[in-house]
Amino acid sequence: MVKKLFLIFFLICTSAICQIIDFDAVIDKLLFYGTASKTTTNTAAEVSQLPSSYIGTNILPPYFFKEPKIIRIRAYGYLSTSSGQTVTLKIKMNSTILSESSSAIANGLTDQYFEIDYYIVCYSSGVIRGIGRTILHTGTGLSTPAMRDLITTANTTIDYTIPQTLDLTYQWSSASTSNSVTIIACAIELL
Repeated sequence: MVKKLFLIFFLICTSAICQIIDFDAVIDKLLFYGTASKTTTNTAAEVSQLPSSYIGTNILPPYFFKEPKIIRIRAYGYLSTSSGQTVTLKIKMNSTILSESSSAIANGLTDQYFEIDYYIVCYSSGVIRGIGRTILHTGTGLSTPAMRDLITTANTTIDYTIPQTLDLTYQWSSASTSNSVTIIACAIELL
């Protein structure tokens, strides 16, 4: 109960003044919220970045995408890199890749803050499109923010009659003990 109240407080506070809203409505729209951080290091394998400790689920039930709706994925964390790395970020439903971005990343970053903001839009029965952005903020080793767009330029059709597992994955071009990504906060919500 305390975690839920903290989560509600976290989601609705936009400044020192909180708005009074229907708490049950907030909880009903929250599909997934990580209750612990997740760190992946020293691997070149594609790895889910959703925390293994969470409230809710990232498995969407059959017929969830039968009607129009919007889902938002937000993740915040930090990463560190060795030299000459390419990283690939994917947003997936089961094995269907909604968006993928692969690019070189600055060398020698240490605990560099980043955020991911991504939307999945369902237009009609199983017809979806995704759009979002990652931002790697300035800090040690990075003098200007680095942004990557995650855009699905055409509609994707999924089988809405089966469960769909929503995932956010990260993959380094090569394994190194200097490569790590940590998700501190992650939420999936129905808008």
